[in-house]
Amino acid sequence: MELPLGTAVAAYYRSLFLNVTLPGGVVGDVHRGFRHGRDTSDVSRGLRAVAWERSAGQVVQIVVTLALLLALPSPVHDAMPLVTLAVIALAACLALAVRARRAIGGSRPGRRRSARLRSWSARLRSAAARDMRDALLARRAWPAIALASALVVAGHTATFLIAARSAGATSPLSELLPLALIVMLAAALPNVGGWGPREGVTAWAFATAGLGASLGVATAVVYGVMVLVASLPGAAVLVAAQLRVPVHLRGVQDV
Repeated sequence: MELPLGTAVAAYYRSLFLNVTLPGGVVGDVHRGFRHGRDTSDVSRGLRAVAWERSAGQVVQIVVTLALLLALPSPVHDAMPLVTLAVIALAACLALAVRARRAIGGSRPGRRRSARLRSWSARLRSAAARDMRDALLARRAWPAIALASALVVAGHTATFLIAARSAGATSPLSELLPLALIVMLAAALPNVGGWGPREGVTAWAFATAGLGASLGVATAVVYGVMVLVASLPGAAVLVAAQLRVPVHLRGVQDV
């Protein structure tokens, strides 16, 4: 899906602002996918593009988190080998299930499903396979996707470490980094305006590491405020859309 760079960046800020202010944490992404699809006359493709983007980011985040938690001391260090094996086994099972479903679905469709449902399912599988082949796993695409996702993880982690220092944490970065990675995974869970699981997991992680639950909560609050402030350009994008002002971020050229 081709979009002007300025429009895409503005849409991302709008999506981020909606994600951190509305319940669920994904409303902005759904809105972004719908708008991209409407602008390109293919809503299904727009929604799939955003879904693949979020999924790729989550996969990279999980891989980075597992690798670092295996190497660094943390409250969950002893359990990490088992957790890593479980994640690998789950990924393998999902891959096998997809292959088996594709083989069974092509030769013996379920009797209770209507022809319309079978047709819709087949189109969805075909679109997903095409997206994987032509976008995510394309030779020129996946390195950039992995690098961009890793940079996003690094940016969120650095923001959390700054929040921890601002809240009064004096522990070395080698001790705070694993806690930040654990909290970033929790932040991906369903939430209310970005709040909820993140604060609970931060309090638990800091308490388990001997830093105190109160410091964990304070760090999570500071982090939440920093993320909210960083997303405020998205509010400007929403206002501009209501005023029918062309949405482009200054200094970002379209391509």
